[in-house]
Amino acid sequence: MVAPTLRALLNQVDGTKTVPKGFVLETAGAAIEEIEMSFWQRARDLLVDPNLITLMLSIGLIGIVVELWNPGLIFPGTVGAISLILGLYGLQVLPVSLAGLFLMILAAAFFVAEAFVPTHGALTVAGGVMFVLGSLILFDPAGDAYQVSLPVSIGIAATLALLLGFALSRVLRVARRPAAVGVHGLVGGEGVVRRDGLVSLNGELWRATRDDGSPLIPGEHVRVGKVAEDLRLVVGSMTSPTGEEPS
Repeated sequence: MVAPTLRALLNQVDGTKTVPKGFVLETAGAAIEEIEMSFWQRARDLLVDPNLITLMLSIGLIGIVVELWNPGLIFPGTVGAISLILGLYGLQVLPVSLAGLFLMILAAAFFVAEAFVPTHGALTVAGGVMFVLGSLILFDPAGDAYQVSLPVSIGIAATLALLLGFALSRVLRVARRPAAVGVHGLVGGEGVVRRDGLVSLNGELWRATRDDGSPLIPGEHVRVGKVAEDLRLVVGSMTSPTGEEPS
């Protein structure tokens, strides 16, 4: 039956019989009571959205990976743990596919492994593919009404891959940087002239001379040009973009 309002529908079905037991419906003039969900009921209903569950699981994964890379940050690990718990809450409400769940776990393992065994992005790409495939079939038993959107799945996987790729590029850049060993690591450093020809650099006092032989002025900012054989710093003046020495 099709009716413009709920009241009209109740009037139409009044007097009809159910199948197979033949109960007669008496719905004409029935009282209609609307019950709204509470705030917490709406919040819990929101948590069983497949797209939100996938997002929470991915945020949890990012937080845990960041915490593993930088132990002691606390905040990423805390946010990741809370997001992971909320995602797992949604998983226990909706029926899930074991194949999809295993693919998601495999994707997480690939992302975490990339942090410890750099493969120049191979594991990251594989983890992204596993994440998309796993999220698409994760809620198959729940029916068509509970499916992860393909754009959402691809967007989350791409974001994870980009974040991990950015982090790996920073790691490789640091690894390729030549190590600064001994006093030669002071070259290019900026210090402040103290009294008696001493320069404060990295919390230490070094004897120094100016590269042009002029006296050092206390309070002047200088830059180390080289380190002499007697471990005396050879420094030059630091000038502002206008050519004037900073006060």
